[in-house]
Amino acid sequence: MIESDKDSGPILARDIIRLEEQRVAALLHKDMAGLRDMLSDDLIHIHGTGRIEDKAAYLKSVEERLIFKAISRHDLTVRIFGDIAIMTGPIDQTLHYRDSDQVNEMRAVTTQIWRAEEDRWRLVSFHASKRA
Repeated sequence: MIESDKDSGPILARDIIRLEEQRVAALLHKDMAGLRDMLSDDLIHIHGTGRIEDKAAYLKSVEERLIFKAISRHDLTVRIFGDIAIMTGPIDQTLHYRDSDQVNEMRAVTTQIWRAEEDRWRLVSFHASKRA
């Protein structure tokens, strides 16, 4: 579902969904430069486990601790409020944790906040909670 204020229209909401598709691809292919560029310097990332990381800690986790085996996004809702886009929806992912060599199947729902910055939209907040 795409919702937006009257001035931004559904085209911008689809652009935000495309950014999320790019973020997912960057995680799956370990494109650290691409991922770094789409994250705001103000990023706060709250994992489904409750772990809270800023941009530097999150990038370090992705690079050194996590291997994303599969990520599926669907039924995303995007609401646009000026220079802020709020995206909510389910996420299914398979993660391999290098430190424990465990594989975890995660079914969660996320709230993501994207903000228009000088040159592009960037992810400023990500919060995942396990789905019931």
